[in-house]
Amino acid sequence: PADYNPADFVLSELQTAPMDDIEKLAHVYSQQADEEIVPEIEASRAKGAKNPSLKPKSRPAGFTTQLKELFLRDFRDTVRNRPVLIARYCVLIILNLLFGCVFFMAGSSQSEEYWLTNDNEFIPYYGGMVTVCINAMMGSAQGAILGYPAQRGIFLREYASNMYSTIPYMLSKMMVEFPLSFIDSLVQVLITYFMMNFQGNFFYWVLTAWVLNISSVSL
Repeated sequence: PADYNPADFVLSELQTAPMDDIEKLAHVYSQQADEEIVPEIEASRAKGAKNPSLKPKSRPAGFTTQLKELFLRDFRDTVRNRPVLIARYCVLIILNLLFGCVFFMAGSSQSEEYWLTNDNEFIPYYGGMVTVCINAMMGSAQGAILGYPAQRGIFLREYASNMYSTIPYMLSKMMVEFPLSFIDSLVQVLITYFMMNFQGNFFYWVLTAWVLNISSVSL
């Protein structure tokens, strides 16, 4: 029938047909399979067993060439996609400014005993640190979650064509993503460190945010 899924139509007919008709259909199909289909399958198997085993073709390009070309392609795609870059850092700056306003000057250079005895002041400071760490983890992970599925078809087609292996592909992604994630972490800590009055070494905060960023992307 028109506008009808063939598989649904066949299943509907089989479910509503009498059992005698179904048994006749199964008998005819079994007889036809024994006479025509099974001999063809056996002949194809016998022919394939006589042929020599196929050896995988080596990739025409070396490892360094694959890595170079993949890196250049990913770098060009990232640089040319300016709307995504602008949106990425606009969202990053706006979110961290918002977090900085919520936890404004929550930190303080007090002793450990002071923080243990003043829970009301420690909770906002702790909340600001947790918020920054979560934002560092989820910031770049969203780009990877949205980007990799979109590139899956391209990767499968090119990998099946024996153009490159998985190792240079992943290394090229890392070479492009690591600098971007470092800039993300630097911008994030640059805003929140001074607005929330975080204590400790500024570069340790950047390094911590960068490691969290990279770890979340790798997962």
